[in-house]
Amino acid sequence: MLLHDGRLALIRRDRPDGVQHSLPGGLAEEGEDPHAALRR
Repeated sequence: MLLHDGRLALIRRDRPDGVQHSLPGGLAEEGEDPHAALRR
């Protein structure tokens, strides 16, 4: 979800094996650019 100021809203989940960020189109890997992940 893009906010009015160009930032992204991500869902953060703390999992036993690490932190997970999800986007409307799927998951973003750690260190992955969220804008690039949205374009896939």
